[in-house]
Amino acid sequence: GEVGSLLAAREAMTGATLVGYGDVVTRRSVLDDLARGEELFTVVVDYQDRAPGSRKDRDLAHVSPPREDVVADLKQVDYTLQRIDPTLDGERVSGEWTGLLYCSDKGTAIMLEAIDALEASGQGVSGWSMPQLLNHLIESGQPVRVQYIHGDWLDVDDILDLSDVYKF
Repeated sequence: GEVGSLLAAREAMTGATLVGYGDVVTRRSVLDDLARGEELFTVVVDYQDRAPGSRKDRDLAHVSPPREDVVADLKQVDYTLQRIDPTLDGERVSGEWTGLLYCSDKGTAIMLEAIDALEASGQGVSGWSMPQLLNHLIESGQPVRVQYIHGDWLDVDDILDLSDVYKF
């Protein structure tokens, strides 16, 4: 699982950490914005409504407050991730998680402590996906901030997706 990959890199995970799926391409500005964050955990969610195309799995995100309820500048609102789940229904879908997670120094420590506790309790966390780990952190009371984007990333799952990399 994806958490197993984190465990393999555990010794290198000191201080602030950027976790990203290896098949995701994004604009540098998205990463720069993530690195400026001061929250424990920040994920990037694309609110663009796009068809899944050939992709089988999409990490759909439920975020609070709903963007459509916000009258202020979207960037001035503190959005919080409520859940990542590919089976979310239409009304609860706020966008798609891009596979990018930024952890502050303290956030990295909290995440590793959570993984250690899960391992100690026999949860088999090394086989977990990143959405499972993020949902666990949320359920444990850890706030996960959302950085919204509109496009500006690509999930490269097949040769057709690869042909779109020129956009970056």
